[in-house]
Amino acid sequence: MKNILLLLAFLSAAVATFGQMVFTGTVAGLPQKVIQVEKPFQGKYFPGQTESVELDATGRFEISVAGGQSGFLHLHLGEEKSIRVFVEPGTANGLSVNMADFDRSLSFYGPKAVQNQYLQRIDRSKLQGIGQPVSTQAIFPEIVSAKDIFNRVVSQMGQEKKALRKAGKIAFSPDFMLAVERDIDYYYLSLFSAMSQYEWAAQQQHKASLFTPEWGEYWSKIFTLKDLDEGKGAVSEYYLHLLNDYVAAYRLGFMQESEFLDADTIKGEQFLEYDRIMWKYFTGEILEYNEAALLSYAASLGKNEPILAELFLKYKMDFPESPYLPLFEKSVQNISIKTEEISYQFPAGIVQVGQHGEIANLKDLLGQFKGKTVYMDIWATWCSPCLFEFRQSEDLERLAAQYEEDLVLLFVSVDDDSRLEKWRKIIEDNHLKGYHLLADFALRDELINTFGDGSNLALPKYLIFDKKGKLVEPDAKQPSQNTLLIKQLEQYLRK
Repeated sequence: MKNILLLLAFLSAAVATFGQMVFTGTVAGLPQKVIQVEKPFQGKYFPGQTESVELDATGRFEISVAGGQSGFLHLHLGEEKSIRVFVEPGTANGLSVNMADFDRSLSFYGPKAVQNQYLQRIDRSKLQGIGQPVSTQAIFPEIVSAKDIFNRVVSQMGQEKKALRKAGKIAFSPDFMLAVERDIDYYYLSLFSAMSQYEWAAQQQHKASLFTPEWGEYWSKIFTLKDLDEGKGAVSEYYLHLLNDYVAAYRLGFMQESEFLDADTIKGEQFLEYDRIMWKYFTGEILEYNEAALLSYAASLGKNEPILAELFLKYKMDFPESPYLPLFEKSVQNISIKTEEISYQFPAGIVQVGQHGEIANLKDLLGQFKGKTVYMDIWATWCSPCLFEFRQSEDLERLAAQYEEDLVLLFVSVDDDSRLEKWRKIIEDNHLKGYHLLADFALRDELINTFGDGSNLALPKYLIFDKKGKLVEPDAKQPSQNTLLIKQLEQYLRK
């Protein structure tokens, strides 16, 4: 008997050592004999990673979770019933349930059974699921003031955490206490954000709305109650819902921080804004997680725009060692990048540089023009000042003809591929003789980081590189400053 106990102790220690977490169970009355499972990844919630787990003839299943970090395991039992359980390293827990009488038959076993039983109670105490805008009157029909609703939400958040601490003084593990407390925080903050988003959107559509400037103040306030950039809340799916609201509804919608005023949502151009906003407000490990998780979340909702697949390629270059790469890739694996072949024939004098993705950095681009002075015009189809300058370039074109062997006019567009036709049309309509490139994400990022502030690049931007490829004029004159520009270029052409 002692040997058996020693063996069991050794096996338990081995499980803890290798970070495996096991959750088993028996489900009776489930016709399809399979359940869908979402596992935590390194303790964090990551969307769209559902796996199928088969039940044996007796309805039993076993789930192994790697990683050695505690987190929430989501179980989808048929189409109607979903529950969360908490898994921790070195423990084997489980459940038993009969689908015919789900609520009364659900029970847990194992060393953490009491924790998971408690988790079911607080999950069922939630007022309403989050993930989309929700009417305030559907939640608090008797309250209209943003301040009162905010105080009610914060009060309920505090009461639930107080009850958790009281219940868990003896029975709950520190990991469970911390994870559930964060989960409570982000649930209630997401709830207030969902109501704010609903009321604001209703006001924009001239529908009945409670939204006032006070609502905006409190909507802003919830993002500082629990900083999104601390990253610790990523254990909960409500963190991701709040992050989505922060980027899409609050920053781009309410605060009107859009850079592309005519972003085409059918083509998914809003995701370029998501990427820009996240790089602007987050750094380090939480940026790495937020980028992968939020864009994977969009893909999991059926947003299959090719831009998501392109943003994955950008992420791969930005974070080549990221542990989230395989998860992100899985989310976008069925999305194809629809790029037209660069076999399009421009009129004489207009030359397109490289195939799609062939020129990924500034060094490769300038390497095409060794021994020549390069005047680079960084522009975009949506940039009105850029288009104005195209119509002021007669003197520049004459100089280029005069120094045909020595001067290169290089036009680099920072548009995405969805604007390919518009890009071509502008080039042809303005008879822009010279060399043209539609920059991919990697080059676009390098241009923004090198010549902008890391998140934005003021357009149009003009640069002069000498015959050795050295940047000699980081703020070159624009074509409308024709006399000054010609003098500026000639000093390098005559060397």
